[in-house]
Amino acid sequence: MLLSAMGTGIGYKVGEFSKNQVAGITNSFSNTMASKPTGILTIEGPYTNSAWPSVAGNIGGSVAGEGVSAYGQSLVDYLKQFMTK
Repeated sequence: MLLSAMGTGIGYKVGEFSKNQVAGITNSFSNTMASKPTGILTIEGPYTNSAWPSVAGNIGGSVAGEGVSAYGQSLVDYLKQFMTK
């Protein structure tokens, strides 16, 4: 259970980090734009951000969480052999 919680925590942090990194690349242009009315028929509205940062964050978090859950027990067993000597 402890390894599952550790995997979840690490996966969350990796996901947030990768989400923020991708958001800086994909949404940098749309965040600098501001709508300016130039006439009577000007269409104004918020510019939408890309969905790719969330996708990258979810993938990164899932991979990191599953990796820690899958290989965490073998790492603990490996470290135990040094502590018992």
